[in-house]
Amino acid sequence: MWTYTAYILSKYLTKGPIKEGVELKFAEFANFIFKILWPNEKLVFHDSIEDLFLDIKYLEKLGILTLNESDNLEKATIKIADKAKLERIAKIVEDSATLTGVELLNTYVQRINSAIERQPIAT
Repeated sequence: MWTYTAYILSKYLTKGPIKEGVELKFAEFANFIFKILWPNEKLVFHDSIEDLFLDIKYLEKLGILTLNESDNLEKATIKIADKAKLERIAKIVEDSATLTGVELLNTYVQRINSAIERQPIAT
């Protein structure tokens, strides 16, 4: 589900003050995934915080972000390394229902966007 992780991250960062090169706490992002998307929007893209962390590590491998790993995931931070690439992946996710004909994919995008709009983003 790394594509949806990238989409959520892109949209999450668009709302907040975080720009390319500025750090986002992994714990803050994980909180949004597990305490907002799961219970409020009934969207489950990750089995655990470790699963989400693996997606972040994959996005790092793709050169989209950098990860300041820590023994404690509460202290790990994420930096956007290639904002343009992140935005391209987000666009592909947005267009996926049109490309595949699977309308459910639009529902995912709408629920993610709705949760982000209602969520105050920490600065």
